[in-house]
Amino acid sequence: MSSRILLIDDDAIVHKIAQRQIGKEYELFHAYSAKEGLEQLTSTKPDLVLLDIEMPETNGYQLCKQIRADEQYDNVAIVFLSGKSAEKDIMLGYELGADDYIVKPFHIDELLKKIKVLEQNQSKNAALRRKTAQSKDNPPSNSESDNELAQVMAFIEQSYPVDCLETLTNQFFTLTNSWALKCSAMFSHTGTETFFANNNVIKPLEQQILMQTKNSNRILQFGNRMVVIYPNISVLVKNMPPSASPKYEFYKTCLPTLIGTINAKVAVLLEHQAISQQTQQLTDAFIEIKDQLVNLVSQLNFKNGSILKSIKSTSKQIDQHLESLDLPAQTQNQLRTITHSLLDNITNDTTNASSLNKDLAMVIMNMQAVVSQQQTLAKKINQQNLTVNEVQQSPGKADAPVDAGLV
Repeated sequence: MSSRILLIDDDAIVHKIAQRQIGKEYELFHAYSAKEGLEQLTSTKPDLVLLDIEMPETNGYQLCKQIRADEQYDNVAIVFLSGKSAEKDIMLGYELGADDYIVKPFHIDELLKKIKVLEQNQSKNAALRRKTAQSKDNPPSNSESDNELAQVMAFIEQSYPVDCLETLTNQFFTLTNSWALKCSAMFSHTGTETFFANNNVIKPLEQQILMQTKNSNRILQFGNRMVVIYPNISVLVKNMPPSASPKYEFYKTCLPTLIGTINAKVAVLLEHQAISQQTQQLTDAFIEIKDQLVNLVSQLNFKNGSILKSIKSTSKQIDQHLESLDLPAQTQNQLRTITHSLLDNITNDTTNASSLNKDLAMVIMNMQAVVSQQQTLAKKINQQNLTVNEVQQSPGKADAPVDAGLV
């Protein structure tokens, strides 16, 4: 069953394009003002709201705040469609509770892809709500004596032997979950970004914020959100306690330490991966050289065998021809001596080449021993190494827009 989508925008052209493109796949409802949008929201009960910002009377920001203040719409996804592209405008949209933010003009295909991602997130959220409801009958027991500082130290110690990015992330989320903090994380490695969230659902707008702030200062705060930024990892904390709370200073101090530990660990893992790749490349080069030498020796042996066979045949033919010629015996003997001497010299040179082949064979044997050692070393390194690229990307990573209808 396709999602129900409510488009709230005062531009009639946007509605026409959306109906032609989005209306093919989804049940699309239209509202041309914030007031009409609220009425449609109540009557149509959409799964997703596409919301313009610049509208008369009540703008999109104000309407988003109203929607998010009503608990009955908690599960409705909100996507801003706006010509405002400044970072502060996008941040404000996220602060007010939007799930994504698309800058006009945009390609319809880009919007459709983002709608698919939000549908997947809504399905995951629904499953999490069911799981949470089932677990309420058996709430986990929490020891009142848990010491948060001891938890921080335990996390740092436990991170030393970890060789898997996902395991490291899960340990971090286990700790922050025990503190009731909601977090999303972005790992930057080998020119790509990998996203995680403590509930396995990360909003596209959260990804966008992490991407846009990755070159900012170490700590960035807005509202009750905080982004902690390191070269290999950025973490968005979505529900920091009020600054007057005793927990606030503790979390503000401890979270950079925890995330810095993860950043250092990821740097080590990436270095191990680079060493592993170099070791494998060297092993492959040794194998290729060895194979080339084997092929060269094989060709030389074949050619030497052919030469010796030809020399023997030529010597026999010369003797036969000399006997058939009506020459004095002394002349025949002189010619026979000259030709046999020449053929003997060629045979000696060929035999010496065969001896060289034996030397090459010894080189090949030594090369094979080196290859075996390299393969053993590469295997050992791989067993201790994190292959970062094998970590699954979380859904929602934006693809480059393709040429399609532009809104």
